[in-house]
Amino acid sequence: MTLRCKEGDLAFLIGTGVKNDGLIVHVVAPWHGGKYKAWNYVGDGPGWIVKVAGNRPIRQMWHGKEILTYDRPMPDCQLHPIRDNPGEDETLTWAPRKEPVPA
Repeated sequence: MTLRCKEGDLAFLIGTGVKNDGLIVHVVAPWHGGKYKAWNYVGDGPGWIVKVAGNRPIRQMWHGKEILTYDRPMPDCQLHPIRDNPGEDETLTWAPRKEPVPA
C-alpha cells in the first residue's frame, strides 16, 4: 500500500466532513493507538498522529458533542501532503472541478 504522507510532512485535511477541510497540520508519527485509543479512529487503512500548524483547532464530534483538539490521529486518506517537489500540480486528479458562477 502506498501512503500519501510520511513522517515530518506538512499536509492539509481533505474529506473530513466536519469543517476541517483545508486545515494545515504537521504529520508527527504513525498512529498505533496508545494515548489516542479512546478517539474512536474511523477509517480503513493506516493513520498518522497530526498536530495543527496554526491556532485553529481540529473539530470532532464525540458522543453528539463537538470537541476541539490540536493533535489527534487522522487516516492517511484524509491527508494531502504539501511538498516542494518539481512537477505538475496533481490537484485536479483528486479535487472536484468547480463550475464557474455567472456574474
